[in-house]
Amino acid sequence: MGTATVTFTAWGHPAVRATHASSWELSLDEVISPRATCVVGVRTAVARDDLRRWEGELAITLCAGVHRAVVRATAHAGFRLERRIVVRRSWHRDPDTFAVGANVGAAGLPRELVAELSHPDTRVVVTVQGRRATGGLLRVGLVAPDPSTLTVGEPAMPGMPTPEEAVAALRTGDTVTCRTENVATEDLARRLAAAAIQVGAEVEPVGLAPEMAVLLLAGFEPEAPVCIVRVDRRRPHQLPASAICVCSVPGARLTDFLAAAERLRGEGAALVALDAARPAETAVRGTVGSLRGQLSAARGRSLVVLAPTRAGEAGLLSHLAREGVPTSALTRAAAALGWSRRDLYRVLAGRSTPSQSTGRLNRRSSMAPGTPPPGVLAPGQSGTPAGPGTSSNRQPPVERHSF
Repeated sequence: MGTATVTFTAWGHPAVRATHASSWELSLDEVISPRATCVVGVRTAVARDDLRRWEGELAITLCAGVHRAVVRATAHAGFRLERRIVVRRSWHRDPDTFAVGANVGAAGLPRELVAELSHPDTRVVVTVQGRRATGGLLRVGLVAPDPSTLTVGEPAMPGMPTPEEAVAALRTGDTVTCRTENVATEDLARRLAAAAIQVGAEVEPVGLAPEMAVLLLAGFEPEAPVCIVRVDRRRPHQLPASAICVCSVPGARLTDFLAAAERLRGEGAALVALDAARPAETAVRGTVGSLRGQLSAARGRSLVVLAPTRAGEAGLLSHLAREGVPTSALTRAAAALGWSRRDLYRVLAGRSTPSQSTGRLNRRSSMAPGTPPPGVLAPGQSGTPAGPGTSSNRQPPVERHSF
């Protein structure tokens, strides 16, 4: 992630009125009608890549002659340049929205600047300053072979780069392709997506079902099981706390669902795709609480991805202890979840929850990703613990429900 500045131009137009209270817009078209009360410039000339991959707070400066205005807003990562660049005061996101949460709409711009923008020969200089992701691009899914990019997959073929080499390439800005069909059960695709997000690379799902696309875009713990749910009446407390939950939610009930999730599962990480039909363009990352505060009801159906919660793991281990499961078995199970013995004993003694514990709670250990401690079953594995000469299935289980 690095700071960046991009400058491009637009032109004034006699129909510019700038009276819209909640947004302003730069159009790529040459002509607008007087009804376009949000447009402040036309004939905008900017490269598509210059407006991609902005993150966080932005300063957008409009300058025409001696007049200027600086607008503060938050970048929308799902912006895709077509015919217009919209900056909104609200938190509504669609592919045309470049930034949200702006401090002013068109009506809030200085009137001297607006008067200048109403002249067709006025050159408008637009400057965007903020943070941009500097990593590469990971394309995952039904991707056509491209000899110009690194390609990884399972099973690995001779000459194919290792996952570590793929992540290194993403870190330096290269494009990596991972061809897969079932993201939920294939370990490599999810591991690469999680690593890509950590190094600031963009994840582009290709030809995947929306539920699989948002699972990748979230980049949550790749070893965790996945639960895919269509939610109509089911409440978040009925969702498995130790799994990544991909929930299809009615857009009209989105904020209510997030409020219930925050109350029942805590302030965990989440991703929301406001439009289930366009997950990459409308995806927003954050915590459950921050997303609840930012987002409003949406049309159609939305997709919500909830990260696993430690509280759910604590409840499960406590329940197993009450049922008489031996401490040695609980210790092995806790180790598979990345807990230390101290974490387990504190929870069983009722002294704290995992989020309050001071021990190491990171699932990632010095072992290879997805590899359980000796004698412990991997997620989704059944039968006896793997040992010498015993094969194991490392694919996490996927549950599908509709309510």
